Amino acid sequence: MQRLSLCIVVPLLSVSTLAAEVVVDIKPFEPPYAASFEWKDKFAHPKEINPPTYVYPEEMRRAGISGEVVAVVMLAPDGAPERISILYDTMERSADYPGSYFSTAVIEGLKKARWEMPKKAPTWFYVKTTFTLIETGDTPPPAKPGAVVGVMPFVDSVVK
Repeated sequence: MQRLSLCIVVPLLSVSTLAAEVVVDIKPFEPPYAASFEWKDKFAHPKEINPPTYVYPEEMRRAGISGEVVAVVMLAPDGAPERISILYDTMERSADYPGSYFSTAVIEGLKKARWEMPKKAPTWFYVKTTFTLIETGDTPPPAKPGAVVGVMPFVDSVVK
């Protein structure tokens, strides 16, 4: 039995406006251990210059679904993402909503982000993003990195 490995290359404009490419790996990659930003905490990362911004997927918001995604990001020496791979997505095994709604939102948010690089060498770290829904009128929780809050759609039910 042969295993197929698929890799998608996405064009991206870097901060210096030179064309750069972000490789989005379908199969998780194993980054070099020595290149981790903080080997004791894989979720620690360099200081953000332009933090990732995530958009709650409309399909998931309308369906009332929350989720979580964990990705590994390899940064280029200029602080732009060079490789991104999704390690975990709560929706990856969903029979009702097959697709990569949350993963796509995380990849798109990470591609636009930039980090300050203390060393001019490739660096990797993990990113955990949580998508949470609240009821209309509820007070949203305090903003924190990696947390995306969406408002559940109003459902007008009629009792007959």
